[in-house]
Amino acid sequence: MPVLFETTISISTLSGDWRGRLELFLARTGYLDDFTKGEHSYIATHKKLKSLSPKLGKLFRQIFVKEDGDNLIVSLFVKSQNLSFEEKEYLEWEMSEFANILKSPDEEFLIKYPRFNNKKRAILSAFFGLGSILFIIFIIVAIFAFFAPNSASAQQRKKIINTPPSESKTEINYISADIYLIPYEGFDIELVKHIAKVLSQNLRLNVLVSDAMPVPHHAFNIVRNQYESDLILAQIKQKSFDLKNKKYNTLYIGLLEGSIYPERENLNFVFARSSSDKTVIIANAEMKFGDSTILYHARLYKMLKRNIGKAYYRFAPSQYPNGVMAEPIASVMDLDNISALYDNEIRNNARNQRTSQ
Repeated sequence: MPVLFETTISISTLSGDWRGRLELFLARTGYLDDFTKGEHSYIATHKKLKSLSPKLGKLFRQIFVKEDGDNLIVSLFVKSQNLSFEEKEYLEWEMSEFANILKSPDEEFLIKYPRFNNKKRAILSAFFGLGSILFIIFIIVAIFAFFAPNSASAQQRKKIINTPPSESKTEINYISADIYLIPYEGFDIELVKHIAKVLSQNLRLNVLVSDAMPVPHHAFNIVRNQYESDLILAQIKQKSFDLKNKKYNTLYIGLLEGSIYPERENLNFVFARSSSDKTVIIANAEMKFGDSTILYHARLYKMLKRNIGKAYYRFAPSQYPNGVMAEPIASVMDLDNISALYDNEIRNNARNQRTSQ
């Protein structure tokens, strides 16, 4: 049975030549095998799942676009018995990107998906072909340099996981974010920026910080003096659509000054809450217990690494009682009793200690 992804877009929110943007987007994203244009509908077929991930193979899919009054109904049919989690994530991202492209101004769209004539296309193909060769050469040189027998640099690499970056180090700045930290107004933005730098260095990921979001008053429960976590997760997901420099599997982590609770569970509070669509909310009120700034910073860092392990790496619970993925973590004491290390980091440290003895 085919899998269906569907979204509805209000045509009144679209501007400029949105039909032209629609056709160009379909063509530029690989829907070239079969294309049918009706008076108020489009059908485009793509027989190979074109993505950034080598894990995703061939997958037959069709996009149906139909104008229905003031609504544009977009349906994506995928012919597959079973979709992997990564395939579902990519297809959901493609639908989201499709909606964003239709709503973007013509000039912004053409920057990302420019029109080409045959001459320009040939020049661009040659340019990217040369660029690919140079990139491969660069990768080979970089690998050689990394594995060169240099004892000083080797020792430094052993320490990098647990050594916070100094202010003199160059900040990692790739094009797309692996993780977006999204602070709410009132949360210490300088602390968030510093933790983003530490995570980028320690995990070798590109961790970016967005601008601050307004406090989610709609999610505040006056009786409990807490925020309802699921309402905040939905707001973070909405925010993610507006962020730049992201990938289809980017993880979005909201940081809230306050306390959160799950509506459907009988719990006094939770440190963090996540959803299946790569969104996480972390609240800091309980982490500040004890009035120790050092303890608070350590707790926040552990909670961030813990949720990155769950939602980004999809790590299982830790095999070690002091691993950052240990279960359960229901109190500040539990949080203080674990380290900030993943299981592989604990094993590497133990191996390094045995080697040095």
